[in-house]
Amino acid sequence: MSQIKNNFIESVGNTPLIRLKAASEITGCNIYGKAEYLNPGGSVKDRAALALVKDAQEKKLISEGGIVVEGTAGNTGIGLCLLGNSLGYKTIIVMNDNQTQEKKDTLKNIGADLRLVPPKPYKDDANYVKGAGRFADELKVASNRGPNCQLSVSEIMTILVMFQRIGFRNFKTFYKCFLQNYLHEYFPNLPSYHRFIAIMPRALFPLTVFAYSNGGSRKGIYYIDSSCLPVCHLKRQKRHKTFRNTAKFGRTSVGWFYGLKLHIVTNGEGELIAYSISKGNSHDSKEAHNILKGLKGLAFGDKGYISKNLYQSLLGKGLKLITRKRKNMKKEPLSDYENQLLKQRNLVETVINHLKHYYQIWHSRHRSPINAMTHLVAALSAYAIEPLKLSAIKLLNN
Repeated sequence: MSQIKNNFIESVGNTPLIRLKAASEITGCNIYGKAEYLNPGGSVKDRAALALVKDAQEKKLISEGGIVVEGTAGNTGIGLCLLGNSLGYKTIIVMNDNQTQEKKDTLKNIGADLRLVPPKPYKDDANYVKGAGRFADELKVASNRGPNCQLSVSEIMTILVMFQRIGFRNFKTFYKCFLQNYLHEYFPNLPSYHRFIAIMPRALFPLTVFAYSNGGSRKGIYYIDSSCLPVCHLKRQKRHKTFRNTAKFGRTSVGWFYGLKLHIVTNGEGELIAYSISKGNSHDSKEAHNILKGLKGLAFGDKGYISKNLYQSLLGKGLKLITRKRKNMKKEPLSDYENQLLKQRNLVETVINHLKHYYQIWHSRHRSPINAMTHLVAALSAYAIEPLKLSAIKLLNN
């Protein structure tokens, strides 16, 4: 009676050791073979299949009536299908069509939904493993269309800001390897990666409001600057499609680029005050009218903001724009205080470099303009939450 198993799962593993008599006598020591062929599926892969299913159950990635999709050469698929039959899961197996007929017949006979594909190397997108992954994602998208499995806007915002703060360089890796594996309990309605990409733009406007509402205090000292946002390498601009209607050629102090421009205003402590996004060929002085609107006091910028009309317009509204002059221009007398603050203009450049290298504003592989803007605003929101600890006034005192 002790050999009777209560269910299929109990029969996986615990295979016997068999002493290999001839090998033991020749070597003078006891050599044993593990009889993994006595697993119910006929191979050691039953153990791996059981571990995969248990892990998915613990992470609540699958429930009764769910679907298991696996790209396999045969034995793992057999083990998964047998376990699925026992636990109430449907099993879909994606396999190369050049596998043995015996494996194909076995999988069909035990109830697997067998999908055969032509053999391709792993680097090819048509490889059976990658094909199984895409098929699984498509099933998730189809099953996650109902209202009960969609994330709230606040959850979408949290995920996007978390990605910017946590240091991952690739959002897909962050979502699939970190978020789905370790934080699923905090986001119980977490959809598939592709479904999340589809609903991500819902957070664009709320993130924009969040970035502005969590910006720095207005104390009368401001710094303005811009940075290029290349959308592709110059050599690929003719083939680029995502930003074809919005990206333009622009030039910075280090050369030409193809893409957009980010314009930001910070206060004297490095906190974000305002920002805007323009085409790559937009002149800095034109954008300054919008993002400096409503500010009063002193604003400092580089030579790109030299404009008599801009200066007069802002001065009439209570904001004095101070820039370095070109060599052929008459220098306007500045007070010692204004001159020292102008020398600290690299404060805003420090903020921009931080956004470029710590956050994901220089990412150039977006497939959707609106998703690219959502990621950009998420990065600015993340910075607004925890800005750099800078201070032009402290620098002056030092």
